[in-house]
Amino acid sequence: FRVWVLILSLQKECYIEYYGEICDNKCPCEEKDGILTVSCENRGIIHLSEISPPKFSIYHLLLSGNLLNRLYPNQFVNYSGASILHLGGNDIQDIETGAFHGLKGLRRLHLNNNKLEVLRDDTFMGLESLEYLQVDYNYVSAIEPNTFSQLHLLQVLILNDNLLASLPNNLFRFVPLTHLDLRGNRLKLLPYLGLLQHMDKVVELQLEDNPWNCSCELIALKDWLDSISYSALVGDVVCETPFRLHGRDLDEVSKQELCPRRLISDYEMRPQTPLSTTGYFHTTPDLGYSNYGPSIAYQTKSPVPLECPTACTCNLQISDLGLNVNCQERKIESIAELQPKPYNPKKMYLTENYIALVRRSDFLDATGLDLLHLGNNRISVIQDRAFGDLTNLRRLYLNGNRIEKLNPELFYGLQSLQYLFLQYNVIREIEANTFDPVPNLQLLFLNNNLLRSLPVGIFSGLTLYRLNLRSNHFSYLPVSGVLDQLKSLLQIDLHENPWDCTCDVVGMKLWLEQLNTGVLVDQVICESPKKFAENYMRNIKGPARTTPFSSSGQFNSTLEEDDSASRSGGSSSSSSSSTVPLSVLILSLLLVFIMSVFVAAGLFVLVMKRRKKVQGDHASTNNSDVSSFNMQYSVYTGGGAPHSHPHGSHHLNGTDCRTSLHIMESF
Repeated sequence: FRVWVLILSLQKECYIEYYGEICDNKCPCEEKDGILTVSCENRGIIHLSEISPPKFSIYHLLLSGNLLNRLYPNQFVNYSGASILHLGGNDIQDIETGAFHGLKGLRRLHLNNNKLEVLRDDTFMGLESLEYLQVDYNYVSAIEPNTFSQLHLLQVLILNDNLLASLPNNLFRFVPLTHLDLRGNRLKLLPYLGLLQHMDKVVELQLEDNPWNCSCELIALKDWLDSISYSALVGDVVCETPFRLHGRDLDEVSKQELCPRRLISDYEMRPQTPLSTTGYFHTTPDLGYSNYGPSIAYQTKSPVPLECPTACTCNLQISDLGLNVNCQERKIESIAELQPKPYNPKKMYLTENYIALVRRSDFLDATGLDLLHLGNNRISVIQDRAFGDLTNLRRLYLNGNRIEKLNPELFYGLQSLQYLFLQYNVIREIEANTFDPVPNLQLLFLNNNLLRSLPVGIFSGLTLYRLNLRSNHFSYLPVSGVLDQLKSLLQIDLHENPWDCTCDVVGMKLWLEQLNTGVLVDQVICESPKKFAENYMRNIKGPARTTPFSSSGQFNSTLEEDDSASRSGGSSSSSSSSTVPLSVLILSLLLVFIMSVFVAAGLFVLVMKRRKKVQGDHASTNNSDVSSFNMQYSVYTGGGAPHSHPHGSHHLNGTDCRTSLHIMESF
């Protein structure tokens, strides 16, 4: 047993001597194909001094999930054998100048899921061999112009999910990028000059989830994307602004729509033909270790069968090798006509055709579909659950058709749907719970239909950011159960409806007043009653918010006053002074009534006084005799106090009556 323990001890000493002290229980090591992998993940390491460099020529050092918060100069000076370095999931807030000195052989650097805010010119100094850089899920809001200027071998750059609003000119001038991920930032524009012009080797570019401003300045990007569409894979550029183009793909928006009032040629560019023309079949080395944090595809991918319907044109879509299927204006009468069926379509454009019916069987093999455009057809019937298999669909266009009614079965299965376009139909009715199957809906366009009302609870459970109800037949919308469910609105359009500005719209008026500036697109204009026609609903002043609106007469009376004041312009003060409010009139009448009652009472008392006086003169003699008799009787009997005699009560009663009468007379 002792011999066995001695052998194990000697093996461990040899193991440590061969690989270094880092490869003890602190960081397990594994050698494979001449490369050592040192796994120091989730070890609670606060400072790099807690470990020592491995004694191996080439190794991968995995330090993810520790507590490093700053990288100091020359920390890695003794780690020259590192080929891959994982620092993701730490708490790194700053990288000081010279932190990566000594890592001349490093090919991959992972800094994902940290707290970096700025990438400076000297951040990556010393990484001349770097080919792959991952800095996603940080707080990077600024990149200095020369940050990557020394990285002459960098091919893959992952910057998604940061706070970048722009990129400096000439950032990629000396960088041979083939893969760039910019998803989930704050980019609105990407200029050609100084930026895109240096990206002639790119074969994959991720641009989704940015707030693109589809204006004249984006024409250059549109031209550049069109020029590389067959040699590179480009993510969706979806318009965020202006509102009229929100949710639309840049590739389906014409230059005239981007720039309707200016000379388009001023914004166009003439990009050079990209040097890389092998497209998605461009072969790059597989650097491995893709399990450590998110990364874009960087392996050689086999081609997919380009099965495209004979009446359409198709091109490859990004990442998952789905297809863009373009069948616009092909006189298609039925989706079943599309043969052969495309393999795993990503987007399908079927606009400007003659389709009248959408069947349940039309999309059975299109589960990966992200966008479906059926706009400007003749669709009047959509079979129940026709879209039931499209669980990944995010954008659905049904605009410009003949749909009359919406119900929950129509949207069954669309749990991923975010954008729904239903404008320019003949929709008259929306059933309750219609949008329950689409809990992730963010944008809903129902403008230019025939809607008169919305069912209570129609927006329950939704987080709508944009709602368009323009050009319908709404005269009133209730707050409770409808408007009060729209708590996340960024924009709402209620223009061009026949709003009836009587008492029913009081709640809606107050709701409009509470909206933040810019949320309401155009104004809500009254159509009736006639005295308020063409007036803004917001500008019509009703009772104070704390006043209950129980009487329509009260509200209308107040509105009449405001309307007369608004029509009189500068003489509003004189108009208001000549008008007697209803409350003052009622109070005046009440005072007159009370005064009349008191006058009548006074006259009645006066008459009674005179009658009593006449009767008192005739009976004065008898009253004297009675008083004398009472006094004598009292003395004769030796009686006490007068109130103890039985007759004293009459005397008191008489005094009380006279006293009371005197009080009444005085009153």
